[in-house]
Amino acid sequence: MEQVEEIDMVIAPVFKPLFNDIHEPRYKLNLLYSPRSAGKSTALAQAILAYYWEFPDYDICIGVDSVSNAGDGLFAEVQSFIETHNLNQSGEWVFGNQAIINKRQRNQIRAYAVQTNELRNVNVTKSKKLIRNVSLFVMDEVQKLHSLEILLNAKSTFMRQLKAGHSKVIFAGNPDRRSMWFHDYYKACKKDPEYTVLKPTYLDIIDCLHPALLHEIEHLRTTNPVEYEKIYMGNLDATGWDTVFHSFKRDKHYIKRQRLIELDRTPERDNYLSRIVIGVDDAERQDALAASCITVLGNGMMRVQESLYLSCRELETKPALTERCQIVIRFLDYIQDHFNSERSTPIAFSFDCAGGMYQQMVVIKSTDPNFMRWRNVSLFPYTSKQDKEEQLGKVNSAFAEGVLTVVDVNDYSPRYSNDKLVDQIKSLMLLDNGKIDPKIPNDCTDALQYGVMMVLQNPFNLSLPKRLAQFRVDERNYKKQIYM
Repeated sequence: MEQVEEIDMVIAPVFKPLFNDIHEPRYKLNLLYSPRSAGKSTALAQAILAYYWEFPDYDICIGVDSVSNAGDGLFAEVQSFIETHNLNQSGEWVFGNQAIINKRQRNQIRAYAVQTNELRNVNVTKSKKLIRNVSLFVMDEVQKLHSLEILLNAKSTFMRQLKAGHSKVIFAGNPDRRSMWFHDYYKACKKDPEYTVLKPTYLDIIDCLHPALLHEIEHLRTTNPVEYEKIYMGNLDATGWDTVFHSFKRDKHYIKRQRLIELDRTPERDNYLSRIVIGVDDAERQDALAASCITVLGNGMMRVQESLYLSCRELETKPALTERCQIVIRFLDYIQDHFNSERSTPIAFSFDCAGGMYQQMVVIKSTDPNFMRWRNVSLFPYTSKQDKEEQLGKVNSAFAEGVLTVVDVNDYSPRYSNDKLVDQIKSLMLLDNGKIDPKIPNDCTDALQYGVMMVLQNPFNLSLPKRLAQFRVDERNYKKQIYM
């Protein structure tokens, strides 16, 4: 630990980057991606007070997800630090729900809400004007925001008013599968040289933790290592039973295409292309268009090749139905050119029956003069009466049996990457009532479901690869007996 004499703070070494550049004349961007019990909130409270005391002419802004929560979180942490260190014996500090004030200083520590209960309202802070300039903008529990767009709008608003040459922005949050957008943002910031990214864990401050807490953590590590990895190490690749696709393992089921090409060279694998299935989830009522191309081999193995994903929220205007159909048709052309140039392999489309894309595509197919585009292509509405959770359970079984694999195509066709699909596979979770959490995006997994269930309508297809492999073994043994 390092002692900071000016403000009498003890700072854990892992958080020193938040303080080392306090006087550097530039904007500083920081991101804390911190699992539980890592000391994040304490470090943020220390940073707030350090800037508050060091730059008395500038306010401190704390972004919160709701005004009603302003008095909790960092406000409570700052007040606790002040009271614990006996800094308010003369009553000079005033603690409110939206502001903390020291009567001896003119600057304030203020809270501002950055979102409302409306999920699509991303412009809450757009026209917000602060009274004084700001030296530090901090937002904790970022993963509680509805979307990345809200965070970016808040960042834009407050950075415009960071007039001090020493200004700093700190975003902090916990790894959470319900907020995979924050996980994506964390990965993007790691590649951005302008960001200082920290991922502390309880191991970085283990000397400061209470023995009872350490005992609980160690008990969880030995009895439930999956939950330990998720809660205390921030490992979102660790899967538990609350995850829909708990059988999916990234290192086992998300394989680079070159590796699969090498595996397919193995003789007697029946790895010829049998058919292609494309599942499509349209954005008629939702905010994204998703499609997954699944190749089915002669041995029954299914491989998710390229996938289409279009977030309509990121566009100025949502594409009309006919425009979305053309996007899917361009995806079909790509699949035909790369997997079915002779148009000899049958392709089956499986469309979400709740949308209007199926009917529109039927019309387009019947009137399109490009006959070769639609040769051996069939269109079907997905009308299964099974529960959604039951169907997704079968898809998870396909991962467990090794029948289904997602292909990493980033080195071949990055515009049709499967990264978004894999992120949604990892994030989709069940509620306590056994239903899918509606707050988690599932456009890509829906498209995967529509495609895979076209194959698994025959339940025997789930065990076909194993049965066929056993048949090959029995066949060879039979031939040996004949020729002996």
